[in-house]
Amino acid sequence: MSSAYRSSLTIHPPGQSPPPRASSGERTDASDPGLRRWRRVVVDPVVASLLTPEEVEAVAVRDGVHGHPDDVWVCVTACGEQYVAMLLSGEWAQTGPSDEEVAAGFADQLQDWVAESRFGWGQLREPAYDLGEP
Repeated sequence: MSSAYRSSLTIHPPGQSPPPRASSGERTDASDPGLRRWRRVVVDPVVASLLTPEEVEAVAVRDGVHGHPDDVWVCVTACGEQYVAMLLSGEWAQTGPSDEEVAAGFADQLQDWVAESRFGWGQLREPAYDLGEP
């Protein structure tokens, strides 16, 4: 299994706050134009195609949470559950996949996560999205 497709699922009992996530940097889509582009072009369209606005609590794209400092990670919180996965490896900077390939991989992973979540258990939600403008 490639570390580029690693994800985790953590479920916290009601009333318990999740522990803070470690990050190697402070860059997020709120402060970095490159990360903001990934969110606008890839992450937001995929999230909107698989989750309802009522389910989505937070979405963030940030730099290297684990591993390479230029890795791009996505964190989606929906209905109290958190999905965290690498969107793109910093090691692919020069020869990386296209926006379409990144979106397809992210959609596949997020679709699986929704089907295994408490709020979407057993549902096969089909992603149908158009990439945002670069």
